[in-house]
Amino acid sequence: MNTVQPVDAALNQPFTPPGWPAAVRLYQSSREHAGLGQPPYDCFNVALHVGDDPAQVLQHRLDLLQELAPAGVQRIDWLNQVHGTAVHRDTDPLQWPAWDADAAVTGQAGQALAIMTADCLPVVLCDAAGTAVACIHAGWRGLQGGVLEASIAAMGCEPGEILAWLGPAI
Repeated sequence: MNTVQPVDAALNQPFTPPGWPAAVRLYQSSREHAGLGQPPYDCFNVALHVGDDPAQVLQHRLDLLQELAPAGVQRIDWLNQVHGTAVHRDTDPLQWPAWDADAAVTGQAGQALAIMTADCLPVVLCDAAGTAVACIHAGWRGLQGGVLEASIAAMGCEPGEILAWLGPAI
């Protein structure tokens, strides 16, 4: 069994958990990033649903994409998290600025999946080969409703091949 060490969120660097395929990188931003807005949005806010200036939020999202580009990220899929069990798949038609879902699944290299959490649990799953990845916003309603199970089903791989990373949560 591998022990995953806590991530120093202040570093804001892509990382790969021990025992994971090298192709699957995780990134955790923090409020420590400098932001464009005025208090209380003078941090690195990437959420469109909290009342911040949408232009500043979109600029932060673009800044994040540019920051991740050296790690091979070409696109970030954002979710409008609804505390449910819907799963966005990388084959879904484009929906701007975000999909209404609490999980996202991809098998495409260069594609990042973004989830936002405060007191909910961020969960990242991947298969042992690194060909299927799911990012899940796991609040109590979604967990009770089966968001993890729906995400695993959407990945299309054997459950015994799945690795999990649990991020910081309250």
